[in-house]
Amino acid sequence: MEQVGYLNFVFEGKTIQRMELLVLTTLKWRMLPYTPCRFIDYFVRKMNDRSNPIGTFCD
Repeated sequence: MEQVGYLNFVFEGKTIQRMELLVLTTLKWRMLPYTPCRFIDYFVRKMNDRSNPIGTFCD
């Protein structure tokens, strides 16, 4: 993939990936995938009106 716009700074893909990982590690972010289980839990909680938590389906 090529960079678009001004070419004052040119970065390779590996360099960008290292920078992204450094930022995520520094901020202690945890990347979690969104799976169907997350959506099921969300909609069950919505239907249940959060008054009576029933646990999660996909722990």
